[in-house]
Amino acid sequence: MSKQKTTLKIWVMNNRGYNTPQITQTEIKDFLNTHPDLDVEISVFSWSQAWQRIISAIKSKETPDIFQTGTGWTVTLSTLNALMDITDRVKKAKIKEKFFPASWSSCEPKSLKGVYAIPWFVDIRILYYRKDVLKKKGLSELCLSTWESFEKTCGQINGIELEGKQITALRVPVLKDQGLVHGVAPWIWSNGGDFLSHDGKQATFHKREAFEGIRFYFDLIQKGYAPITGRPYTSGMLADEFFMNKSCGLFFEGSWATSVYLPGFFDISSATDKSETAEKFGIALLPSGPAGRSTFCGGSNLAISNFSNHPDEAWELIKFFYSVESQLRYCKTIGMLPSVVQALDLLLKKDTPQSRVLKDSCQKFGRDYPQVPLWASIEMIIVEELFNVLQLIKAKQYTEARLAEGLNKAAGRVNYLLSL
Repeated sequence: MSKQKTTLKIWVMNNRGYNTPQITQTEIKDFLNTHPDLDVEISVFSWSQAWQRIISAIKSKETPDIFQTGTGWTVTLSTLNALMDITDRVKKAKIKEKFFPASWSSCEPKSLKGVYAIPWFVDIRILYYRKDVLKKKGLSELCLSTWESFEKTCGQINGIELEGKQITALRVPVLKDQGLVHGVAPWIWSNGGDFLSHDGKQATFHKREAFEGIRFYFDLIQKGYAPITGRPYTSGMLADEFFMNKSCGLFFEGSWATSVYLPGFFDISSATDKSETAEKFGIALLPSGPAGRSTFCGGSNLAISNFSNHPDEAWELIKFFYSVESQLRYCKTIGMLPSVVQALDLLLKKDTPQSRVLKDSCQKFGRDYPQVPLWASIEMIIVEELFNVLQLIKAKQYTEARLAEGLNKAAGRVNYLLSL
């Protein structure tokens, strides 16, 4: 009589849209071949559904064996006692140094003693630009390297005509979601500010350094370089506007866009390449501010549920997912970057200006949000206030004083939360 198989349940997000179940099932084929006593049941959720589904599952203690979590969720779920402490497993496997520090920080929060997840893949924010737009004004990538030169460039290219169509300098997120925080974070950090104090007990996004970074960002919008339209653009729609509809010259977005819109981009070896992609598009590091250069390093982690009946088997599957071979295959397929340093080096083994932008963004300049238990709630307060600022700009009522007033009120709400 054959032994009954153990079924592992894993919840993942729609990492590649409707194709996610098939892609993930294909990816684990090798794992199942080497673990014939296991089956894996994959459930896929959208990001908008996932948080509520996970919280409901935790309340009922009817969770999957493995969760995919956003990097900002791990500390909150750990505090809720939903994720298993895997510190001993990590120490035994000696794997911490395999991952990018910015990616690892969300798995081992300073506010908690222990490791509660493993980085799965990374998405890093970079600056995309149209070479033909800069060329029309006699500019180069160097003009995007600092806050001052970036703002000057926005003024020079805003409103120029490209292929019979007037374009704007920039497009930015306008939906009332985490994209607003992703948008302002690099400007806060590169001016020496942060969202919270080092001990995580006080809001600081309203303090001088952070405030000036936020003000610089919104001033770009207020000056008309990134106009707010009535249409609620998603990040994908904004990418379409830049890459396909040619509506702007500059665009901040995650590295995922390279695989979707610029296939073969990292094989372009030099500026002499005459392909359409090489002629039209380039990527650059985010502009350096008074305190240096920073960018948002996001992505996803994998964690074992504290209610799993099969933690050993779940750990084996996670080990498979962070193997170099799986990292390369899966990340290529879904358009994200590997969280394992060796895998990224292999993915970008051709040393090109484009690959150096991604490597430097991950290894030198990538940062994540404060790892405090209440970050999910804090982030939504910040989102609400940033959205209010956009409405002020749209209504032509934006002033520095109104910005300061709103941020101070939001900081008060955050400080109240942190005091509980």
